[in-house]
Amino acid sequence: MRAPTWLVLLASFALGCSASGGPTSAPSHDQPPNEGGSGPAGAGGGASNAGGAGGAGGGGGADEPLSPIGPAGDFSKEVSVDGVARTYELYVPQSAVSAMEGGNVPILVGLHGAGDTGNNFVTATLLKSAADQNAFVLLGPDAFDGGGGGAWFLHDNEGWPGSDGTTNSLGNDVGFVLRLLDDVAAAYRIDPKRRFVCGFSRGAGFTGGWAIMSDNAQFAQLAGVSVESPFAAYAVSAGFDMFGGQIDAAQSSPKRPLWIMHGTSDQAVPFSMGQDLSQSLQAAGYPTTFTPISGAPHGWMWRPEYGHTDQELWDWFMENPLE
Repeated sequence: MRAPTWLVLLASFALGCSASGGPTSAPSHDQPPNEGGSGPAGAGGGASNAGGAGGAGGGGGADEPLSPIGPAGDFSKEVSVDGVARTYELYVPQSAVSAMEGGNVPILVGLHGAGDTGNNFVTATLLKSAADQNAFVLLGPDAFDGGGGGAWFLHDNEGWPGSDGTTNSLGNDVGFVLRLLDDVAAAYRIDPKRRFVCGFSRGAGFTGGWAIMSDNAQFAQLAGVSVESPFAAYAVSAGFDMFGGQIDAAQSSPKRPLWIMHGTSDQAVPFSMGQDLSQSLQAAGYPTTFTPISGAPHGWMWRPEYGHTDQELWDWFMENPLE
C-alpha cells in the first residue's frame, strides 16, 4: 500500500508534509479521542537520587546541587526559539513535587498528532492521571500551527513562517524540546537518567525521529542540525519513519529502547509503515519491541480496549532508564 504523501518528510527537506486534522473541539483521525487508560496507582515513578539536576545536554553528578522545587500545577507557557514563539503545557502533579523532597523525579514528553495540541494530547490519553499516580513531570509541547493546525516538522508550504531562516520547522522543533527540558530541569528536580518521550501519529514520527537523528552525521549534514537525543526510551503509537528511509539509523547513537504499537486497521498511517519502522530500527541495532493491535484503527494504543494501559507503558519506561 502506497503511503499518503503527507506521511513522509524527505531527508533533503526539499518537500514538506501536509496533514489532515482539525482543532481539539473536532477530533480528527490524527488526534486521539478523549479516551484512554491509566493503570492502578502504586507502580513505577517515585523519587530517585540517581544523577543530578542536569539539563537536556546530559546528567549532572551526585556532587552537583539539586534544582529548586517549583510549584505543583498545570501551566500553559510560551518561549521564543530563534525568534519563533512556541507554546507548551507543563503538568507538575503534587505527587511529583512531594517526591522531589527526596531527590529527582522522571519526566515524560508527549508529542501530539497533527491538528492537536499538547494539552489535549496528554489529557485525552490520560497521561496526566498516570503522572499523578506515578509522581512524574509531564510536558506537552505544541507543534507550530501554520494555519491548518499544529504539526511537527512543518514545511513552509504548510505555514512555517521561516523567520528563523529555515524552510521547515524541524530544527526549531528540536531546539524547542531541548529548551523545555533545560528550563524544567532548572526549576524542578528532574532525573536526567529518566527522561522519556512518547508520541502519536505525526508526533510518533517525531518520537522515532529523535532516535534516528541522534548523533547521526548524515542527518547533521543534510539538516544543518546536530543533536544527541536526551531520551532514555521512546514509545511510538501509529508511527512511521519521518525521514522515509533516507537516514541510515545504523549510523545513529546511542541506540536506546523503543516500544512501537500499531493498529492493523489503521487507515491514516498504514500498519505496514509502523512495521517497516520497527524492522528498520531493529536492523540498525535498536532494542525494539513491536506490538500489533489486531483490528485497531488509528489511535493511541495504550488503552484498555486494546489490552494495554498507560500504567503498563510507564512501567516499561521505568525498566529502561539511562545507565
